[in-house]
Amino acid sequence: MPDDYDEKVLFPKLLFVFPLLFVLISCEKPLDTVVDISGRWTGTVTNFVDIGDGSTPITILFEQDEELLAGVLTTGLGDRYEFTGSILRDDIFFYWRNSVDEIDHRFTGLFMGRTISGTWRMGDTKSFETLRDGQWTITR
Repeated sequence: MPDDYDEKVLFPKLLFVFPLLFVLISCEKPLDTVVDISGRWTGTVTNFVDIGDGSTPITILFEQDEELLAGVLTTGLGDRYEFTGSILRDDIFFYWRNSVDEIDHRFTGLFMGRTISGTWRMGDTKSFETLRDGQWTITR
């Protein structure tokens, strides 16, 4: 074997390993970390119901078992929606489906300390048409 064989094989491997180590070390949280969002959160959702300026107050009570979520979203008008969902690192997803008219509501968001913000969509489960959408933000 030539003397420079080790360098030819080792150098490309190092080019792959060092950036990977950098990414893993620089992660704010370990890849398998689940943040705890359980508890009561309050905030607003836009375009959810047709009142006033388009912003509706909401309260969300999250129950969490590792990455599984369940809970209740209550609007300022007293409407109450039970949901299920999941959390992966700081990405949050939850939804509920109205069984009467096959309309679902899907909320996605990003956990940032004491705030969760994201978008929501209401859609027809048969036609996949988006009927309404907006943004939401909650804090605790």
